[in-house]
Amino acid sequence: MDKEELTQACSVGFIDYSGIKMTKAENGYAEGYIDILPHHLNPGGALHGGLVFTIMDTIGGFAARTLGVLPTTLCSNINYLRPTTGVKRLTAKATCIKRGRNISVVRIDLLDDNDVLVASGASNYSDLSGRVEDESIKNLETDQPE
Repeated sequence: MDKEELTQACSVGFIDYSGIKMTKAENGYAEGYIDILPHHLNPGGALHGGLVFTIMDTIGGFAARTLGVLPTTLCSNINYLRPTTGVKRLTAKATCIKRGRNISVVRIDLLDDNDVLVASGASNYSDLSGRVEDESIKNLETDQPE
């Protein structure tokens, strides 16, 4: 995906709302980050686990997308490895480790602003190509602006 496609993909719905920015997406690999804001924290002052899942799922889905898949998450496994108190930015790096006929498996690592691994996991994405009729999906599949 080129820079314009990355920008367009991240300016849609929940991805835009959550503040995720994608920096790279090509050949089964995607990378992106989120700058941490006060509303991302849980009552204990660490990052909310749902935010960790959100960035990992989003960037993992884009890694699958680079291989021509129109992904929807089937299942995810995340290992929360270190505390995230005081983190200013999270960076997700996702690699498609298996592209099957209908299911892609993507490994995702999440690093803090000191490049320390804070979470790691894998997600399975089903390919919805040819099975879903949705204007927002059609817009992502074409180079034509709305």
